[in-house]
Amino acid sequence: MAILDLDQVSKSFLGVRALDRVSLRVRRGEVHALVGENGAGKSTIVNLIGGVFQPDGGTIWFDEKALNLRDPADSLRQGIAIIHQESTIVPGLSVAENIFLGRLPTRGGGLVDWKKLDRRAQKVLAQVGLDIDPQTPVEHLAIGGQQGVEIARAIALRPKLLIMDEPTSALTENEIKRLFEVIRRLEAEGLTVIFISHHLEEIWQIADRLTVLRDGQVVFTKSAREVSPSELAVAMIGHALKPDAEKAGPGPSTQGAMALEVRGLSNHHLQDINFGLRKGEVVGLAGVLGSGRTELLRAIYGADPIGSGAILLNGKRILVDSPATALLFGIFLVPEDRKQDALCSTMTVAENITLPYISRLSQLGWVMRRRQAALVDGYIDRLKIKTPRRSQPVAYLSGGNQQKTVLARWLSMKPRVLLLDQPTRGVDIGAKEEIYQLTRELASSGVAVVFVATEISELLRVCDRICVMRNGRIIQEFSSAGHTEHDVFLASIGEAS
Repeated sequence: MAILDLDQVSKSFLGVRALDRVSLRVRRGEVHALVGENGAGKSTIVNLIGGVFQPDGGTIWFDEKALNLRDPADSLRQGIAIIHQESTIVPGLSVAENIFLGRLPTRGGGLVDWKKLDRRAQKVLAQVGLDIDPQTPVEHLAIGGQQGVEIARAIALRPKLLIMDEPTSALTENEIKRLFEVIRRLEAEGLTVIFISHHLEEIWQIADRLTVLRDGQVVFTKSAREVSPSELAVAMIGHALKPDAEKAGPGPSTQGAMALEVRGLSNHHLQDINFGLRKGEVVGLAGVLGSGRTELLRAIYGADPIGSGAILLNGKRILVDSPATALLFGIFLVPEDRKQDALCSTMTVAENITLPYISRLSQLGWVMRRRQAALVDGYIDRLKIKTPRRSQPVAYLSGGNQQKTVLARWLSMKPRVLLLDQPTRGVDIGAKEEIYQLTRELASSGVAVVFVATEISELLRVCDRICVMRNGRIIQEFSSAGHTEHDVFLASIGEAS
């Protein structure tokens, strides 16, 4: 019996059809995966079920009743909980307050019962395998911990249907394992789960059935066990992966001049960091969540203060005390959280791409639109950004196309050093290939690149060398050639190979 049934559902935005007569049936008590490239329609379906949008046509049935939602609160009242791809937590509140936001237990006089709140929060955190003090401010947690709090909040609602949109994108391998154990336990208790992930190997680990979407239409729905990886890839992108894309990876280790050197860099997160990066080289940073990878990029970029040590660019010591200074030196960062730290969601694609240097495209205070348009259109074409127009608000783009917009901004400024922090997070298989290829093209043109990724396979594929971080230190270095995921993984967790 189906708990959710979409019957010929359509939805358009600014004349662009996001869903085209989609029919989808989710059985009660199953884990059903939605799979597709960025822009395929997955997030639109989630937002329709969640009451953010209303369909233009067709009917959504939930629990055998037609679903007519006015807003997200209506969806919650129906028993639908959603863990969105982008964070919805409130940074200034505690873990417990975020989990029970809007439902804080009270005692006499309407005052919050803090002891009861902590007890309830501890119980839910234990359910999802999180060992966190409920009173900890969420802003003090790493992004993986914050995502764990989002999962705990959704489960605390005791929903009939739980939708997880990229829930593992910032989790470690052990955290993903714990999450899957939680999902299986909830499924055994009768909960229905819709699971969305660009990590396709996870689909076979957790899903009972899967539905593939492409260009706003359903390609097929099948048992996950019946679908091979190659069949899934072809269904998602419409053709087989190109052989050269499958083999895309690092070229021979470069002997170019030194572009960036870090000597003895330390702060409250990092301890005595030393490494060098040559022109035309891609160096990967590996390590478990909290190892210091993001903190190292932020220190180089001037977003976090440096306690001691030095940064050298082209052999000369430089003082990078802010991101504005880093930009002057040609050092650019694509951050892990593009929504929070990189994009202005209310601005257009064109405005986001040209934001740092709009004054260069202006005359007497007026933006020269033709010049801006020519530049922006070139990068939309080069990076294959899927947008109906350059004036489209960036908030309406899929996650992968938002990421490409951030990349286009920095590429248009001709970087010397490009710092990429999880550039393929929340990005589909086709866009991943494009980002890998773009990274290698940049290196070939002389740009020095630092590439952070959770998946070691990505680092081995894209990078010339891999530096492994643990506890704020670089503890080992590998050449990509001749080493395996096993070697790098053991180093990252502190085990001898």
